[in-house]
Amino acid sequence: MGGPVGDRAMPSLRKLKSLVWVVAFGVGCGGAATVTDGEGERQVAESEEAERSLEPNIDALWNFGDPAGTEGAFRELIEEHGNEASLEWRLELETQIARTFSLRSEFERAHAVLDEVERELNAEAVPEGIVWVRYRLERGRTFR
Repeated sequence: MGGPVGDRAMPSLRKLKSLVWVVAFGVGCGGAATVTDGEGERQVAESEEAERSLEPNIDALWNFGDPAGTEGAFRELIEEHGNEASLEWRLELETQIARTFSLRSEFERAHAVLDEVERELNAEAVPEGIVWVRYRLERGRTFR
């Protein structure tokens, strides 16, 4: 299922499903979860969950009937909390901004945002976790 699509490589669907399930189930149940990315393992600790609980809930702000309004709300959050929030949280917001573009069929803009997210994830060596899941999900949705 993976392979080149244009100049971007589509990640393996099996890898995406595995990572989504492990992160969603493990972290969603409270407590620590082990995320396996095929190359190594990383613990998602309870302290990370506590830190994330101080940041505004991204999912609660979604209005799928108004993607442009949702984009505006996400950009306001970045302005308000960007310096205080974790890099992972800010990048998660960026993935959701990309999703607002995909929902408006602005796929090139969505890919441009995701390209920047990918650069930052790699430059900062962000370990596998929720932000990578969101990045991969939105990249896949944008390829639809």
